[in-house]
Amino acid sequence: MSEHAPEPVDFDSEIDSWIAGGTVTKRSVEIYLDKAVHAEIDALLREHDLLERELSQVGGDESLSDPRLADLNARLEKLRDRREASKTTWIVRALTEDDFSEVRGQLPDAPEFPDAPEVPAALPEDATDADRAEHERAMAAVRASQAEWEQYEQDSSEWTAQFNMVSVAKAVDEVRHANGKVAQGVTVKTLEGLRAKFGSKPLTRLMEAAAAASMEEPEIPGPFSVGRSRGAATSSSD
Repeated sequence: MSEHAPEPVDFDSEIDSWIAGGTVTKRSVEIYLDKAVHAEIDALLREHDLLERELSQVGGDESLSDPRLADLNARLEKLRDRREASKTTWIVRALTEDDFSEVRGQLPDAPEFPDAPEVPAALPEDATDADRAEHERAMAAVRASQAEWEQYEQDSSEWTAQFNMVSVAKAVDEVRHANGKVAQGVTVKTLEGLRAKFGSKPLTRLMEAAAAASMEEPEIPGPFSVGRSRGAATSSSD
């Protein structure tokens, strides 16, 4: 038994220091801006395949040195270089509840769920004129609520789209271009331009990357981690 008592440890201070050394989970998404080059590459690959079939019937060393094959390979290489030159790598970080609160603060209030009037029961055969008039008033309110519901769905869809757009803008840390230039963050206007040019797919992929990063356990190096912390970025391309 030791005669010396262990030195007291400020556990809260140790934990705070440990947490401070953590990093936020990030993901990377590759987006190619030159979409037209894909079709050109596909066309050349088909031409290349047909030529290889033709040359395979000839056989011999002459087929391997056919100048048409070398020409196709050179053209394919140029197209691949052109594709790579248009690549951008978007680094997206996890969002916290504070981030989402800040996003909501930049937007108008979300549309409120409309009240739904009760659908009246079917009229009995012996219904009076007063009963029929009341029933019609109730049905008119139901029809009016349907229009309100359709307007709510449209407003809610538009609000959600704007919420997602602002959230992605907050999640994007940087955009790395193939020429070495790096843009720190993006604006909502930039994302709107991306969607207008290429459709919703790039924005959807960025939203999915931000969601995936947000659902992962943050990378916190330290002896108190249960299991293995995983914060390495993964990449996907388009």
